[in-house]
Amino acid sequence: MGEIHITSYGAKLRTRAGLFVLHPGNLTGSGDPRPPQEYAPHQVECILLYEKSGSISADAMSLALRFEVDILFCDHFGNPLARLQPARSSAPTMVQVAQHRLIGTPKSLEFVKQWLSLKFRRKLAFLAKLQRRRKGDPEKVAMLKAVRQKLAEYFIQLQNQPLLPLKEAAERIRGFEGAASRLYFQTLSKLLQPEYQFEGRSRQPAQDIFNDFLNYGYGILYRWTEKFLWLGGISPYAGFLHGLEKNQKAMLYDFIEPYRPWVDALVFNLCSRKIATKHHIVEHNSGWWLSNTGKALLTEVFYEFFENEDIDYDGALITPMKTMRQDARAFAGALMEIPETLPVLDEPYS
Repeated sequence: MGEIHITSYGAKLRTRAGLFVLHPGNLTGSGDPRPPQEYAPHQVECILLYEKSGSISADAMSLALRFEVDILFCDHFGNPLARLQPARSSAPTMVQVAQHRLIGTPKSLEFVKQWLSLKFRRKLAFLAKLQRRRKGDPEKVAMLKAVRQKLAEYFIQLQNQPLLPLKEAAERIRGFEGAASRLYFQTLSKLLQPEYQFEGRSRQPAQDIFNDFLNYGYGILYRWTEKFLWLGGISPYAGFLHGLEKNQKAMLYDFIEPYRPWVDALVFNLCSRKIATKHHIVEHNSGWWLSNTGKALLTEVFYEFFENEDIDYDGALITPMKTMRQDARAFAGALMEIPETLPVLDEPYS
């Protein structure tokens, strides 16, 4: 299954003989050497139309809706702005119905525990790698051993946490994750040179170079994760652990958790190798912000890892980006298998 991206100004998606036909944009006036591309509807999973790009005909939209091909309207970064929904029940609708049905049930916290457990495992793996690289420094090796042991204890507590009463369970899960996160970042700071060390997490604006790069990296990760949720038919707003108040993207905040350690590692490497410097920073309004060169540096490193690095996924080697996409699909599939009647045992928590 593939995607059709309409990104170029003047590009047109039309139909011919029951097929999608993508005509590339041509602004040169000399004739576009690229011929139109044809796609069978059953081979297309999603059509993405970017702002300030091309167009899609009514016939192409109709063909997509008949074959349940998603149509997403995106900004120029690829962030979804809207989805075209058929005027009948569809797979994304059914997924979101199941998603909302889970809110306020123990089953929702089962998913949360799965995501946070994976986050813990990736943090522990990253710290183990850092420990192996410091065999010649007994003090830091001892520190990392102790921290990994404490994080493993939090991990076990998370695994053993009962799901009832629901509000109490949610609070305790947040507590385990929060305590582990503070210890984890304190440890990363101690492993850096003094000019890169930081006092915990600081957000919008950052107060140090590490958090400045980390905030921007998380921002890219948010955009990608939201896109994959949309493609899976999942609402970014209907969360299980994060609340529904203030119209925030609560499911995005829940689902993104297992992928944060990858960004942590990228930023840590930039700082530990002194690749990230104050030349990549702009100080403004009592905070630190990435300059254009800083953004370019992190974006290059981010895309190189997420699009080209191979990691293990159920015995197969695929890129982190494909892992995220597969996880969203698997989550949507799991939602579709949830029984239609579930007891709501508590009020949704915030």
